[in-house]
Amino acid sequence: MAAALVLSACGGGATPARTYVQALCNAATTWQGKVQQGATQLGTELTGNPSPAHGKQVFGQFLDGVIRSTDEMIGRVKAAGTPDVKDGKEAADKVVGTLEQVRAAFQSARAQVDKLPTGDQQAFQQGANQIGSTITSSLSDVQNPFKSSPQLTAVFNDEPACTSLRG
Repeated sequence: MAAALVLSACGGGATPARTYVQALCNAATTWQGKVQQGATQLGTELTGNPSPAHGKQVFGQFLDGVIRSTDEMIGRVKAAGTPDVKDGKEAADKVVGTLEQVRAAFQSARAQVDKLPTGDQQAFQQGANQIGSTITSSLSDVQNPFKSSPQLTAVFNDEPACTSLRG
């Protein structure tokens, strides 16, 4: 698998569909784990109703970590190259574009965190809840990047590395 990824990244041809999907699923599973770990830590930090200033700080740190992890995932997906399927370049571009939408949603949320009020606990809580709702809404608008590629969809549905990502 590693040799195929290196050859693809160096322009050595298209990546076999299974190798491409495995790389995507491994990257996404790693990302998912980091986000879940960060969310758990955020929940722990926010237990006991901390000051709005502390809540703002840890919420911002959480989103910074998510953005960093998303950038890592995008890098890994780009390194996977172009899948050897019909319209593979378009499929790969769509996957990267979808992940960039995810990153943009978190970047937007991060900018909103910087504007959260810290002088009033209730106003802070309302603002933080609104940011959470906005993230959820933005992510629900993200489309399945394999939707236009039946070949990649079939591999995704069959690939054990993708099991935790299938909903």
